Amino acid sequence: MTHKELENIIPSLRPHLIRVGYDFFADMAKAEDVAQEVLMRLWLTADRIDPDIGITPLAVRMAKNYCVSEWRKQKHKPPVMQPEALAAKPNNSADAMERMIETEEREKLKNAIGNLTATEQRLIKMRYDEEMDIGQITKATGITPRSASSMLSMAKKKLKKIWRKGEENE
Repeated sequence: MTHKELENIIPSLRPHLIRVGYDFFADMAKAEDVAQEVLMRLWLTADRIDPDIGITPLAVRMAKNYCVSEWRKQKHKPPVMQPEALAAKPNNSADAMERMIETEEREKLKNAIGNLTATEQRLIKMRYDEEMDIGQITKATGITPRSASSMLSMAKKKLKKIWRKGEENE
């Protein structure tokens, strides 16, 4: 399958992928991430996809597999306490320790983001700090939606890699 053929199919695939992600996580942001990740993987492997097979079932299967993989990763991570939850609890030594750990985690994340390129930092900030969707990012930066999605996905992967490397060094 050529990239041009895939470009024509993406608009019809995206809603299916978002639905799979939303059905799995019940979170629209995660559903968007699922769609972005699967579309990026399809884009990278387009030349190996047989156009005679149904691309929609393949993409849906990839989305389901990705959801399960992400769920398994989350299942093994301890939940991060939100600042509101910390403020609501009475002050004791265990709470102080949790706040200290959360502060350290925020610092680690800030340092990890600092290792990204300026463009990657800007895209991450727009998407997660300013909670902009891809359309808004596209309008603000002039980058095409496909490029913005791809760049954001690659920045997230790079950030995960930096984060894991930091955990290994501890």
